[in-house]
Amino acid sequence: MKSVEKAGLLKMDFLGLRTLSVLQECVDLVKLGRGAELDLQTLAEDDARAFQLFQDAETVAIFQFESSGMRDYLKKLKPTVLEDLTAMNALYRPGPMENIPYFIDCKHGRQKVKYDHPKLESILSGTYGVFVYQEQVMAAAHELAGFSMAQADELRRAMGKKIIEEMARKRTQFIEGCGKTSKIPEKVADKIFTTMEKFASYGFNKSHSAAYALVAYQCAWLKANHPAEFMAATMSSEMGDSSRLLTLVEECRRMGIALLPPDVNRSRWKFTIEDGQIRIGLGAVRNVGQGAVDAILAARDAHGPFASLFDLAANVGPGVLNKRVVESLVAAGACDALGARERLYAGAGLALEGASAQHRERASGQASLFGDAEATPELAVAPVLPDAPVWDNRERGAREKEMLGFYFAEHPLEHLRAEIERVATHGIAKVLDLGDGAEVRVVGLVGEVRQLTTRAGKLMGIVTLEDLTGRVECTVFPEAYEQARETLKADAVVIAAGRVEVREDRGVKLLLSEIKPWEAASHQYHSVLHIEVRAEELTEERILGMDEVLSAYPGESDVVLHIVKPDHSRMAMRSRRFRVRAHDGLIAGLKERVPSCRVRWAKGGP
Repeated sequence: MKSVEKAGLLKMDFLGLRTLSVLQECVDLVKLGRGAELDLQTLAEDDARAFQLFQDAETVAIFQFESSGMRDYLKKLKPTVLEDLTAMNALYRPGPMENIPYFIDCKHGRQKVKYDHPKLESILSGTYGVFVYQEQVMAAAHELAGFSMAQADELRRAMGKKIIEEMARKRTQFIEGCGKTSKIPEKVADKIFTTMEKFASYGFNKSHSAAYALVAYQCAWLKANHPAEFMAATMSSEMGDSSRLLTLVEECRRMGIALLPPDVNRSRWKFTIEDGQIRIGLGAVRNVGQGAVDAILAARDAHGPFASLFDLAANVGPGVLNKRVVESLVAAGACDALGARERLYAGAGLALEGASAQHRERASGQASLFGDAEATPELAVAPVLPDAPVWDNRERGAREKEMLGFYFAEHPLEHLRAEIERVATHGIAKVLDLGDGAEVRVVGLVGEVRQLTTRAGKLMGIVTLEDLTGRVECTVFPEAYEQARETLKADAVVIAAGRVEVREDRGVKLLLSEIKPWEAASHQYHSVLHIEVRAEELTEERILGMDEVLSAYPGESDVVLHIVKPDHSRMAMRSRRFRVRAHDGLIAGLKERVPSCRVRWAKGGP
C-alpha cells in the first residue's frame, strides 16, 4: 500500500458485501410468501425480539456478530440499543478488545467510569471512558491539545497507518499542546497519547462501525421476526459451501424450522419457503448446474408436475440432462415423487435413452413406426425401470450427504448429541473461530482419510472430521497416526484431541495429538452440569421441579447451582444429593421447570 502511494498511484478499497444480497433476498421472500412490503431503512431500532437475539447470543448468520468470542461477550453485555452494537463492533478487535470487560462492567454499573482528564468526559462518556472510535481520537487531540481538525485527522491517519516517524512528531506536538491548551501535566498527556495510540492502530471510524451495526441489526430483526425467510436467504447465498451449509442446517434445527428435501416438482434454484418450512433449492445439489435447473423449471411451468423419470427427461428436452445430473438429483431425494430412489437411480440411463429416442422421432416427423401423422409422441411407452437392491438408511444418508454436503434426514451423530456435549470441549463450528494454538477436544465422524509419507519415510494422515455443527480438516502426525490407523476408518466416530492451527493461506486446521474410538473411550470422560438461576426465580415450586428432573437422570456428573443475586453477585453450590448423566431430556426438563435458567456442561477429562 505504502509503496503504491509513493509511486504516485491511487489505491482504492472496494468492499463486496454478500450480506446485502441476503437481506434483499429475505425481503423478497417475505413479500412473495406473506405479501408484506418491508423497508429495511425504516425499521424501528428498538425491536425487543431483535435485541433478545443478541442478548442470548443466537447470532449464527448475523453479520459481524457470529464468532464464538463475540457471542460470549454478547451474553455478558446484554445489548439494549444500537449504540451497544456499534461499540462492540469497534471494540472486538486486537487492542481495543482488552477494554471489553471494563466496558461491560460500566454498562451494568459494576464499575465506575474513569477519565484520565475531565475534558475527556464529554468525548468518551458514551463509551464509558474507553476510546472506541477514530473520531474520539480526533476530538481528544482537538479539545485537549488544541489541534486543528486537519491536524487531528493527520494524527488519526498516522496512528491508523502506523507511520512511526510521524507518530513520534505528533506525540511531542500533543504533549506540548496539552500543556498549553489544557494545562495537562506531561506525564498525564503522555499516558493519554499512549492509550489513543494503542487503540487507533486497529480502530474503526464510528460511521463505519455504525453502518456495520445497522446491517447486523437488520439481519437480527429479520431472523427474529421472519426466521424461515432469513435462514432460507442465508442458505441460498452459501449453496457452494457445504461446510457452511452444515452450520446453517444445524441452526435451523435448533430454531425448530423444518427443512424439506429438494424436489423437481416443487423446488426452485434457491431455497424457498413452503408453509413456514424451508424447501432446499435444486442449486444445492452437486453436479446440477443452473442451466439444467432452468430447463427443469421451464418444463415444469409448461407441462405441469412430472409424473415419472421418463416424463422429466422427455419434457426437459435433449442435451440438457445427462446421467450424472439425473443420478445426483435422485440420490439427493429430489425425485422421490417419481418413484423409489433405488429403481430411479438404476434406471436413469434407460429413462434418458427413451426420452432421446422420442425426441428423435419428433424431430424426424415419424410419430410411430409407420409414420402415422395422427399418432402422438406423448403416448410413447416409458421404459420399465429395473429392480434394484433397497438402500438402507445408512446408504440413503450417505448418498444425500454426498450430493447436498450434509445429512438431510438425520445426522449419524444425532443420537449422541447429549453425550458429545459432555465429552467435547468444543463443537467444530466453534473450533473454526478459535485462535492459533488453542487446545481442543472434539467428537466427530471420520470422513476422507489421506495417507502421506514424510521425508523420513514415516506415515501420517490428513483426515476430515465432521460433527453436528461443522467440518474441519485435521493433520495427524506420524506418532499419533501410527496409534490411530485402525481407528481412522470412514464413518467411524472418534474422540480427537489436539490444537488449532490458523494460517492465512490455508485457513483453520486441527493438529491432532490423540485419537480414540468413541465406543471404547467415551465413558472415560467426566463433566460437571452447571445450572445458573436468578435468585428471584427460585421459588419453592421451581426448586422441587428441578429436584424432580435431576433425580430422573442419575449418573456420574456433578451438579453445581449458580445463584445470581439482584446486585449481580453470585453464589455457587455443589449438590451433595445429585449426580447426573448427559441426556437431552435433562436439559429440556430443567428449562421447562425454570425457563430463564442457563444450563451448560463444563468439560472434564479422563
